[in-house]
Amino acid sequence: MVTSIRIGVARILIGAVASIAWGASLTGCTGAAVVAAPPWWEPHLTVDRDLKARGLREVRLTRSRSESGFLRIAGEYVNRSDAKLSAIYRFTWLDDSGMPVEGILGNWEAVHALPRARATFSGIAPRADIQKFRVELMAAYRLKGQPLRKQSDR
Repeated sequence: MVTSIRIGVARILIGAVASIAWGASLTGCTGAAVVAAPPWWEPHLTVDRDLKARGLREVRLTRSRSESGFLRIAGEYVNRSDAKLSAIYRFTWLDDSGMPVEGILGNWEAVHALPRARATFSGIAPRADIQKFRVELMAAYRLKGQPLRKQSDR
C-alpha cells in the first residue's frame, strides 16, 4: 500500500512538471528573468562616466509640447554624493533626416546640484517640426579641458 501511494505521488509530480514544461514551451518562456524595457529617452541621452563616478544618479527626462507646438525636454538628475556636483549639458536638435539643426542656445549650459539634492535642466527645439534630439551631460571641469587634480576642484 505504501509503495502504491509513493508511485501515485511520483506520477502526479512527474505529470505536474511535464505540464509546466509544456505550458512554458507554448508561451515561449525560456526560464530567463524578465528584463524591464529601458526608458524611452535612453538612446537620446549621453552621460559622462566621471559624473556617474562622482555621484550622479537617476537621470530622467520628460517630453512635452509648448503651446506653439515646439518640442520641450525637461531633465532632472540626483546627486547622491556629499559634495556639490557641477555638470554641463547641451541639446542637439535633429531634423527628420538626422542632421543637426542650429538653435539659438547650442552652447554648453551649466547646472549644479548640492549634496544629496536634485538638479534640473531643460531645452526647447528651435523649430516646430523637430521630433528628435540628443542631450549630453558632462562634468563641468571638462569644459576647460583640464583633468581633475584635487578634491576642491569638484
